[in-house]
Amino acid sequence: DKKDEISKMFFDEDKKIRDLDIENAGLKELLNSRKKECDIVKDSIEKNSKLLDDLEGEMDFNEKLKSKIIERNAFLDEKLKKLSEQISIIKEEVDVCINKQGSGKKLLAEKREIYRSLEKDLLALQTKISKLDSDKIKIDFQKTSIIEKIRDDYNMELDEAIKLLDKTVDTSRTKIESLKKSIQELGNVNIDAIEQYNQIKERYDFYKQQKEDLEQSIKQIRRIISGLEKNMVVEFEKSFYEINLKFDEVFKILFGGGSGKLILTDESNMLASDIDINVQPPGKKVKSISVLSGGEKALSAIAILFSILMRKPVPFCVLDEIDAPLDDANIIRFITLLNILSKQTQFITITHRRGTMEASEYIYGVTMQDKGISKIISLKLEEATEYIEN
Repeated sequence: DKKDEISKMFFDEDKKIRDLDIENAGLKELLNSRKKECDIVKDSIEKNSKLLDDLEGEMDFNEKLKSKIIERNAFLDEKLKKLSEQISIIKEEVDVCINKQGSGKKLLAEKREIYRSLEKDLLALQTKISKLDSDKIKIDFQKTSIIEKIRDDYNMELDEAIKLLDKTVDTSRTKIESLKKSIQELGNVNIDAIEQYNQIKERYDFYKQQKEDLEQSIKQIRRIISGLEKNMVVEFEKSFYEINLKFDEVFKILFGGGSGKLILTDESNMLASDIDINVQPPGKKVKSISVLSGGEKALSAIAILFSILMRKPVPFCVLDEIDAPLDDANIIRFITLLNILSKQTQFITITHRRGTMEASEYIYGVTMQDKGISKIISLKLEEATEYIEN
């Protein structure tokens, strides 16, 4: 029974040691993680070329520390070896005690206490060794990083960089600490940054393509507008020239002489230019159309309207009391032109003038026989002649 108890005890102790080894591995992993964070900080700090002199000092210090660690490791290895030998001796003594069960209980208890103490010392030494190993790995990595950084940034080896070291330059520790603080203020690393970047990049590419398509469409539309404007200028110039000729002809018919002319105020920009009306009734010298009488202004406006209709006839045209300011003589000239143009355009004339009504083919009147009830009366001119004859 004592043997089983002792065996179980040793088994438990071994299990504790294995648990400690697992915990040690976890601590190593944590140290590796911290080491990577330190690497990121070092990469940011080492961008300043002025740190070259400080790197030399760190290299010397690391070499000295490395030598001390190697010596310390050798000392600890030797001590560990001695402790292992002591443990072996103790185990042998424990075995002897087991064989001597009766007399060896007290000795076994003492040996157990020594064994526990030795195990604690062993665990402490293993922890120190692990820490020293981690420090050694960290120093080796820093050394390798420094060498690679010098190669990448300055395209030279460490020996060449040491030769170029300027010890008169004072390294700014304050700036280094400020950079470290700035890095810490950046916060934790966003592990979704790559995915977010890809999504934003995809949206950016899509909107960029849309923007390019819109810009291309705008260019095409502007080319079309430019072409249309050129065609409009050509068509407008041609139409304006023809209307101007017709205006002079119609003006002479309506006024029985004189001259009429349309003038562009800005011929370089025809589509936006104002149009001046220059008319000269027979027997008058007019500098501005504003000095004409009401009838003369109305005849001038009628001349322009008829000139446009002669240039490009329309299916029908509504004239709302356009002849109201005209006297009887002008009414006759107006009706003459109206009859000529009615061969291509149907005119609907709202008028109270007798002469205009006599020249119409159909007459429509609105009467109110009963209060509030309007009635339309129509009469064809031929029918009215028959009514008069009968």
